[in-house]
Amino acid sequence: MILSIKRFTENYLREFLLINLFVASISISSITNYSLRSFILKIAASGILWFMIIIEIKKLKFNYKSFIKSKYFKRLLTILIVFSLLLLTTLSYSFNPLFGTKKLLGFIISTIPTIIAFSYLLKTNNETRFKIFVISITVVAVFSVFVILILQPFSYHDMNIKNITSWSHVIYGRFIGTAYLIILFFYLNTKSKTLITYIPLAFAVIIIGVYLSGLRAMILGVSIITPIILLISFLQKKVNIKKIAGLIVAIIVAVTVIITIIPGNEILTGRLENLKYFEDLQFNSDSPILTRYHFYKVSIEIIKEYPFFGVGFGGFRNYKNDVATQTRKYPHNLFLEFAVELGIPGILFCTFLLYLIFSSAKKVSVEVFIFFLFALWLAMFSKDIPTQSLLWIGLAFVGMGREGFRTRETRLRKEE
Repeated sequence: MILSIKRFTENYLREFLLINLFVASISISSITNYSLRSFILKIAASGILWFMIIIEIKKLKFNYKSFIKSKYFKRLLTILIVFSLLLLTTLSYSFNPLFGTKKLLGFIISTIPTIIAFSYLLKTNNETRFKIFVISITVVAVFSVFVILILQPFSYHDMNIKNITSWSHVIYGRFIGTAYLIILFFYLNTKSKTLITYIPLAFAVIIIGVYLSGLRAMILGVSIITPIILLISFLQKKVNIKKIAGLIVAIIVAVTVIITIIPGNEILTGRLENLKYFEDLQFNSDSPILTRYHFYKVSIEIIKEYPFFGVGFGGFRNYKNDVATQTRKYPHNLFLEFAVELGIPGILFCTFLLYLIFSSAKKVSVEVFIFFLFALWLAMFSKDIPTQSLLWIGLAFVGMGREGFRTRETRLRKEE
């Protein structure tokens, strides 16, 4: 009995550490300042994650040799190698090869290990891991909202993370938006009466977190995607009156708290209100929006001047000594960055990658497909090619299909 309890505890603890280390790794891999500190952090995050994976492989006696030799893994590895070689090749003519090298290094030491780790997690997926994942991301998301209310860690205009009380609203916004979608998907699919009753309470807190992040692209994204998800769930007959009522209550509670209880923040409310002034594309002189608008114009100029092969990986930064590109470093738009820095080959390769991701995601489920649409939406407004980990992990689904995504327990039950 004691032995059984011990084994049970070890399994849950191992899965808990594995899931949370993966979430940490994918968050850290999205850091874009390419400083020595960020490189150390990325190496540490991916290194600890893989250390935990190796421990699990030995504990479970997982046949990693068979996994490495599988067509699935070889295909994934080939894609990642070709991706890296394309980026490496353009360094030979890059306008800023030093910065391009830093970007490539970040991609190799952090994003690629995270993608491969995700492929392992998918292949060894089990019901315990899935439960722990949902519980962990819910608890962390809810807890983070209370921490934000106490620390007020966002400056919104300052992208640098100086200490533990100074957070990046972009990284946090991506996390809380992802948590929002995952918990919404889980809520609409669960049949547990207990969960249907209590999840809306957590969901209300998470909605508050979505607002507090101030990440406008994410807020617009979840606002657009949520009704689409609800419509699809209604057509698939996954929703009932109790679930709809729970969501409505969660939204009402969240909005009420935001309006009446949360202390006012002029910068946060101003960021959201400025979206209304879109007629003249000035957005009430909103600096972050206008800076992106400037980046887009610079990007179009570069594409016109260097349409075939671009200015090389990292070449956007400090282009023609433009002050804005010195500090922000990349176009803040995935398609523009591929076109600007990698030219026509880059755009074609980007299109190919997105085709692989979405065609594979569609085979798994409509929820996974929508999730990566959300990741692509975020990639249109922030981060650069190497740090779009939330999108690139979709490559782990390529060649897997619905059967590969099922948990081991589900597959065994089906075979019986």
